Amino acid sequence: MIRYPMIFSLFFLVSCDDTINYTNQPTENNGSSGSDAGDVKDQGSQKDQGSQNDLGTGTDQSMELDQGEKDQSDSTPKIPEWILRVDNSDDNTMRSLVRISVAAADYGKVTSICDNITLPDTIDQTNIISSLTFNAGKLYASAKGELVHGNTMLLIDPCECEATVVGQYGIDYDHVGGITSNGVQDMFGITGVKNALFSIEPSSALGTLLTDLNGEWGGTTGLTWSGKIKDSLWAINGANSQLVEFSATDGAIIGEPLQLDYTFGPVGIEYHPGQEEIYACSTSGELLRVSPTTGVVDVGPDMGLGTCNNLAAPFGSVTCIPLN
Repeated sequence: MIRYPMIFSLFFLVSCDDTINYTNQPTENNGSSGSDAGDVKDQGSQKDQGSQNDLGTGTDQSMELDQGEKDQSDSTPKIPEWILRVDNSDDNTMRSLVRISVAAADYGKVTSICDNITLPDTIDQTNIISSLTFNAGKLYASAKGELVHGNTMLLIDPCECEATVVGQYGIDYDHVGGITSNGVQDMFGITGVKNALFSIEPSSALGTLLTDLNGEWGGTTGLTWSGKIKDSLWAINGANSQLVEFSATDGAIIGEPLQLDYTFGPVGIEYHPGQEEIYACSTSGELLRVSPTTGVVDVGPDMGLGTCNNLAAPFGSVTCIPLN
């Protein structure tokens, strides 16, 4: 029985697919970051973020091709050199989506993506986006539902500049200041007010407890995935400006909390898988870089947007957000 024609056909189909649509493919989110969803404006308009995604988890050849644009001579997906941020207006009635460059040539440059993200009528229109992350190529945010701060997960469409409700985390999880993702499937959240680290079901937003937090976390927190090499979670505790590492499996603390040499209020934090850097932001609005080994925080350019509490990094190209 001769099989060569079939093999040739498969090879031809794969090799001729020059256009890669990333829209509905697994992309990463930098596990995103966050701050307290309810006390944001009480502390100076917090903003969160960060989230990340695993580029190499559970994929076959076709998924790998769709995971990001690949150079013909390099099988590694190209990770855009930017992070996203939602800027909450002072009165929390407007939420602009911006792209921030982390490339050396124009580090900290801000480009507008959406002047305002339209919220669904079913939730409070005076709202604070407290965290941002990518999961499976989609952009998610943590926000206020009808009455409670930080109890609802949204899906943001950067093409239409609209948000839809995914669901609520559950009665045990509100004031969620940080959500993040390993980029392909698993999502996580943290709330200092409810003293909990929990996993999130992406399709419903329903939370499941991983661990109760120990110590004083207060209202401002941020959470990010640490990348596929470590495959753990990093959180910044805004109450004491410490970086804490957690197991993504059971929520157990790994090692000792690391004291940072920067005073955080609101917290946005995000690990960028392409740059292999932890980026953060807080009250003053500068773009920060955090060393997870020394605790040194490099203060970069002012993003010109005021208080920041959210950041999100991609795991590949994203529809409607330019690469450069």
